[in-house]
Amino acid sequence: MFQDRFIYLVTRKLSLEISAGEEKELAGMLTDIQYRKAFDRMEQFWEQKRSADDPDVEAALQRTMALVHETEANEPPAFSTPRKRKRSLALLIAAGLVTGAALSFFLVWHQDKPGPVAKENPAARELLKGSIADTEPVMEKHNTKGTRSLITLADGSTVWLNADSKLTYPQAFNGNTREVALTGEAFFDIVKNRKRPFIIHLTKGSLKVLGTSFNVKAYEGSETIETSVVTGKVAFIPTTVNPSTKTDTTFITPDMKAIYKVSSGQVITVPTVALEDKDWTEGKLVFRNASLREIAEVLNRNFGKDVIFGNEEMANYRLTGSFTNNTLEEILYYLSRSKPFTYRITETQVLLYPIE
Repeated sequence: MFQDRFIYLVTRKLSLEISAGEEKELAGMLTDIQYRKAFDRMEQFWEQKRSADDPDVEAALQRTMALVHETEANEPPAFSTPRKRKRSLALLIAAGLVTGAALSFFLVWHQDKPGPVAKENPAARELLKGSIADTEPVMEKHNTKGTRSLITLADGSTVWLNADSKLTYPQAFNGNTREVALTGEAFFDIVKNRKRPFIIHLTKGSLKVLGTSFNVKAYEGSETIETSVVTGKVAFIPTTVNPSTKTDTTFITPDMKAIYKVSSGQVITVPTVALEDKDWTEGKLVFRNASLREIAEVLNRNFGKDVIFGNEEMANYRLTGSFTNNTLEEILYYLSRSKPFTYRITETQVLLYPIE
């Protein structure tokens, strides 16, 4: 998960064992105010308790050893160096001390505590009016780039909200339906209730379910809307440009994906591995014959850096790869091994250059 990687990098930083690549990655994370607050708190905690003979160190160390080793196991061989059998005492002590402060911070940070937006967003109330009482607050969760969050709705349904995504939902479901609105990507695990169907409003359509789990990708401005089902059945109803035009409902079953092409209004269904479509909830990025432009969009949302192409031709390169909690530099390294391009990472951008 993102916070696991962050804790690992801070540990490396405080123990003075961080590499140049890791230093850049951490610097990118610290542009986010929440990560900066977490880092300042961990650094303060480290300064207060960094003595190796602190009585709390041993217990904290035991709790974090598994985390450190698991994170190291994900490092790609291209960046590996001969490892010592024993980590330095400084790194281990830092891991033990930092994690206690870090986990307490993230437990508070990632609790879903959105503020009510009823007064600030009357259009949202109107959109969800079928499932709320007149006085019921409407909540809104908006993830910035590089952030994921888990939301538990009033009926017990859960929603993993991806980076650069927004979910609008009532604090409680009091009508004949359970309605939410999504912009971006989310994975839904919906509690079954035949008397109250669950409806997701998208900018160019809607989804209706009774109880199921499925992934939805519907970013604003995107040329497509994608829905893949893990369990149950989902009904996708597209929105047409002409309100008088009748639209067909597409029913999606497990391991099938519906792709709605916004410009043409066409809906196609294709087989998929639905569990892979939700891999992002576990910090995984999976690309299957994706264009470099499509990959660039995903990297921008996950790492918060604009991707600039040296020419338009390279944006059409097709690539395949799977990454789990890898750094931006590691991902670009492996991708550049399969296609002729090189890259440079700055504070705000990723610059891609073709190799002549």
